[in-house]
Amino acid sequence: GILSKVNPLNTTILLYNKPGPGQNTDPATCQTPTVGDYCQGATGMQIAAPGTAAGSFWFLTTHLANGGTQPEEAEQLINYVTQRLGGPALVCGDFNSVPTDLSIQYMLTAFNDTWEACRQGDRFTYPSNTPQERIDYMFPTPDASIQWHAGIGGNT
Repeated sequence: GILSKVNPLNTTILLYNKPGPGQNTDPATCQTPTVGDYCQGATGMQIAAPGTAAGSFWFLTTHLANGGTQPEEAEQLINYVTQRLGGPALVCGDFNSVPTDLSIQYMLTAFNDTWEACRQGDRFTYPSNTPQERIDYMFPTPDASIQWHAGIGGNT
C-alpha cells in the first residue's frame, strides 16, 4: 500500500500474470484469494508535481515473487509503466533479486537505479537484522530527476 498526504490524481493496480493452472490473477478473485491464487502485483498513484515539465508523476510499489518468476514479473511491470502509464515514474519495492539477477537487469533497461545514481551509504537490505544483500530498490524512469537517496537506520 501507499500512504500519502496528498490526494492522488489517479490510482492503478497491476496484477502479475503467472502461467499455470489455478494461478488466478483476476482482481475480484484477489479480493478474497484462496489457496493457489496468485495475487502478486503493484499498486500506484499519480501525484501532482507543480512546477515540473510533466506536471505529475507516478509512484508505484511492488513485491515480486520469490521463486523464479521475477524476470517475467519485471517485464510486465516495465511494460505497464512505460506503455500504459507513461510519464515520469518511481517504482519501489522488494524485488527478491540481487543486482546481477535477470529481473534487475531488465528493470535497468527502462529505469535508473537511485542507489547507483547517488552512491551514498550502504545499499544492502536483506536480511533485515544483518543486511548482506540488496533485494529492495527504487527505480525512477529516465525522465524523473534524482535529487537524493536516503534510508532508515543509517542505510542510505
